[in-house]
Parts: sequence; C-alpha cells; structure tokens
Amino acid sequence: MRESLLPLCLGLVVLLIAPSSRAETERLRHFNSYREFLGWSKDSRYAVWYEPIFNPDETVPSSRYPPGLDTLGEGCAIHLAWVLDTRRGSMTQYLIDRSIATRQVMYYGERLDEWPMNSPIECLNPDPAGFGGGTEASAALRAQYPKSIAKYRKKYSQVPGPAALRKLLSGSPLHHLSSRTAPDGSLKLEVEIKSKRKVPHGWEDSTLRVQRGGLGDNPAIYDTIIRFMVQRGEQTLASMFVPLSDGRLLGNVFNDFTAIWAPDGRHLALVYTSAFHIKRDTIEDGTAIMPTLGPKIALESTAAEFARAREFIGEALHAAGHSLLSAEAVPKSQIAARTQILWVDGYEAAARAIAVLLPGGADVKKQSAHTSYHLTIKLGHGVSLPVPRPAK
Repeated sequence: MRESLLPLCLGLVVLLIAPSSRAETERLRHFNSYREFLGWSKDSRYAVWYEPIFNPDETVPSSRYPPGLDTLGEGCAIHLAWVLDTRRGSMTQYLIDRSIATRQVMYYGERLDEWPMNSPIECLNPDPAGFGGGTEASAALRAQYPKSIAKYRKKYSQVPGPAALRKLLSGSPLHHLSSRTAPDGSLKLEVEIKSKRKVPHGWEDSTLRVQRGGLGDNPAIYDTIIRFMVQRGEQTLASMFVPLSDGRLLGNVFNDFTAIWAPDGRHLALVYTSAFHIKRDTIEDGTAIMPTLGPKIALESTAAEFARAREFIGEALHAAGHSLLSAEAVPKSQIAARTQILWVDGYEAAARAIAVLLPGGADVKKQSAHTSYHLTIKLGHGVSLPVPRPAK
C-alpha cells in the first residue's frame, strides 16, 4: 500500500520535476501500491482504498477444513480500508465490511456491498459464540489456524472497525467519479508524452491508455515520461511528471491511468495499472493523489510536536487552499531549530508564499533528496505552536 496524499495563489504553479535519467530502473514516482481505490468522501477530505489481507481459503484447502468449517469460507476473511486524510496527511487503517462502497468491487464473484456487515470482525473475536459456526466451529478454527488467527488478532485488535469508518464518512456513500473533467466541468486532465520512440496512446472515456512493446528478452528502452496537466481552458494549473518503467517490456504492455475526482475538484486520484496485452496479467499498479491547483505538500516534525503540528499546519494550509498529503514524525536530530521548507524545481515561489503562513516563518531551501512531494515542511523544534482550544 494509500494508502497516500495544494493550491497556492490559486493556480499558477506548474510542477517541473526533472525526469530520471534511468527511468527503466525506477518505479513510478508519486504512486503508492494499494489494492483497490474505492473513492472519495462526500466532503472530499478522505480518500479510501480497500485491501483484502487474510482469507482461510488461501491458507488451507477446503478439503482439509475440520468438520463444521467447510461452509465458513470467506465469511472469515479480514479486510482493511486505508484512509488518507488530506487535511492531516495521515494514513489510517480500518477493519471494514463489504457495505462501504457503492460501486461493484468483485471479490470471489460477489459484490462488496452485499456481504454481512460484521464478517471481518468475527475472525478476530476471541469469544467462540461470536463466530458464525458456533462454539464447535470456532474451537475447530482455532485448532486449525492457531498461528494465523493469533497473529492477525494481535495485529489488528486495536484497529477500529466498520462502525468507526462509517462515522468518519458521516454515513455517506463514497464518491467515485471517473472522468477527464472535474465534477463542475471547470477543469480537465490533459497529457503530454515524451519518449525516444513513438508511443501509441489515447483516451478511452476517463482512462488514458499507453501501449508499448519490447522484443523478446531485450526490451526497447523508451524512457517514456508522461506529463499529466490539470487545465482550466488553456491555462495549466498543476501538473505531474510520471516516468514509465521499461525493465519489464518483454511484450506488448498496456499502461492505463484513470482519473477519479474528489467531489470538490481539489484533488484527483490517478489510478494506474500495467498489464500484458494478451494475458492481461497485472505487472504494476498503484494510486497517486494529485492536487489540481497547487503543490503536493509533506510535513515532518519531532514526535513531541507531531500531533499538534499536523493539526495546526493542516488547518492553516487548508484555510489557504492547500492540502497536507503526508505527515511524519522524525528524530529531533533531523530537524533544525527554525522551520525549513524544501522545494523541488518550479516550486520556490510556492514555498515562499507558504512560509508566511507558518508560525515564526521559515527558511526556504532547494530539496536535495529524492522525493515525490513538491514541498516538504520541516517544522523547527524551537517553534512554539498555539495551544489548541479545548473541545466544547
């Protein structure tokens, strides 16, 4: 897995990330590997992914089930949702049921929204009576899978369940608008492709399909770079460079990118899959969260200030029309006393504009390390953040 994760001066910033000189050995920048992107919350704050993590059918063949377990099957499967909070930069796990999404997600031939709402929790329930097969089946299950069940119960015992996720989403279905244009029609996704060889490509509804091919065990080196651009009319408001991997071009390969917009149009999820032309075997997949009006921003702070920093800076950025797509607590030795903002090519002006939003200002410097974020805010350990108001 994002799991996963904006606007400045409303819209004149263009992403200019220098492409890699060895695109054939570099994974796609910006993309995280999460199994299935489900959609956006109604308020556009949360991006949600789905991931199946455990199924007894995959551990022991059904013919070896103890008596009473042959009908349980995937009723004991464990599923996670990964939720990116674009206002805090956090990626949080939830145990989920199959009613979270409104669209059809195929899993063993069943619709996600038709499954029992408590199924994923039952596998972790230490009470035998809580299991669908009754006391005898639960005892047999623990005898058959003692290590697997114990491992998953311990690992996910503190993970909130589907009720907590439904509360977070205010009980609203997820939005999954696949389109080249934003929900209000004001923005459109366009592309430019640079390559050493001609690359056939085109749009199929909301999906950009890029077709490439290699020759036997000697793949053709394309060094293909795709520039995704969010445009209003002829004006480019934000863009993102994506280098495509060449190392696995052992035949005709389809590279597909599908745009899924947040309801407010401030972000889009770019869902990527790469598959062989004939067998359709997936080679790579992932999701990138792309702001539509400005830079991708990450935050780093000391552990002592992390919770308050994420809340205060997240709210300050949101009020100014930006988002926080990543937040991380790092050792104090990696943080200076004064706040720093590190920028990649094309984003110095954005960094300087954001510096004035932060308490005590910030030193603005060019980013020297590899990163998929356009700006990285390193909150100084000597900076005093306002004390949050008590909750009413």
